[in-house]
Amino acid sequence: MPRGSCSALGAGRLRMKWYIGLVLAVALLAAAVATRPGEGSFANYLERRVRGKVAGGAQPLSLAMDRRLFPKNYVYKNRYLWADMELDGRVVYSGAFERWFSRGGAAD
Repeated sequence: MPRGSCSALGAGRLRMKWYIGLVLAVALLAAAVATRPGEGSFANYLERRVRGKVAGGAQPLSLAMDRRLFPKNYVYKNRYLWADMELDGRVVYSGAFERWFSRGGAAD
């Protein structure tokens, strides 16, 4: 065989590694789609977050329940692999793998 070419055995191993990588990537994408959080989980997340701040003594419950904190003011955006919650046209929370993450403009 000429120098620099793959042997049949080496090419088979390379192909097998490529298929395994492809299967793992597809499995990861399927898991992201299947575990993308929904609107209901966002309401639960927001309630836990507000109750945690109140319990920590940050502010009284009446102040914590500001109109901006109610889930009905947020717009749910399905991004297939993740979800975004928008408030006043800005993405303030993103969710993936059954978890919500606060972005820079989240109301604190």
